[in-house]
This record gives sequence, structure tokens and C-alpha cells, in this order.
Amino acid sequence: STARWLTSARGRGRADMAARNNELLASRMKKLKVVTGHKEAIFCAVLDHTGRRLFTGSDDHTIKVWEVASARLYATCRGHCDSINEISVSPDNTMVASSSVDMRIRVWDLNGMPLAVLVGHTGSVMRAHFSPTANDGARYLVST
Repeated sequence: STARWLTSARGRGRADMAARNNELLASRMKKLKVVTGHKEAIFCAVLDHTGRRLFTGSDDHTIKVWEVASARLYATCRGHCDSINEISVSPDNTMVASSSVDMRIRVWDLNGMPLAVLVGHTGSVMRAHFSPTANDGARYLVST
């Protein structure tokens, strides 16, 4: 399967011109890169906060890490036993969480190395999102 990502020019208007700017930005979007490597459909894609890495999750049970500039495959994350529903990047840009139909959340570093496997759901994990860092320095991962 392939993933395509889009870019848009920067808007110049104020908040009161948001609708017009959105139309203008949408008209300027173009295909930049195509990445091919998953064996099944891609269900989710997310960029890290620097825009240097793209993470894609698939029905083939893998997460792939791509270098955006070259569209080169950097790493393949294996461990899920079913489709990947969503991928989330931590606010500090150090971790990625993947939620899956296999009732697990897996946490990876940005290079695709496994950090943790979180269990406890009794059904498919649809979403997993990192919270911003709290005042006490704690970080949370919430899931449904």
C-alpha cells in the first residue's frame, strides 16, 4: 500500500479570513512524496513534531518509520498481532504510541525501537494520545 502526504502554502490572513484562507490553502496542496512498503492498507499516518519522520500504521500489523526528505524507509516496527488503529507522537517528540485491534498499546522511540507494551484493554484500542506535560512533570497516555 502507499501513503501520500500533502503540503500547503502558508496563509496570510487574520482569523476573520480563516474560511477564505482554508480554501486558498486547499487549492495549493500538491502531492510531494509517495511511500510504498506496507503489504496491506494503511490506516493511519502522523508526522513527528519536527516534520522529519513520518509514521504509518497498517493492516499488516506494522508501523513504518519514513524519512520525509527522501521518502526512504527508516525502520519497521513489529510486535502488534492485528491492525494498527492510530499512532500518536509525544509532545516532547521522544516517543510514539500505537494502538491496535490486538488490545495493546505499544510505545516506541522515534527510531522504531520498542519501549513498552501496555495491556489491560478488553477490546480493540482505538486511540492512544499523550498528554502535554503536567505542572508536576508527569506525562500521561490516555486510550480508548
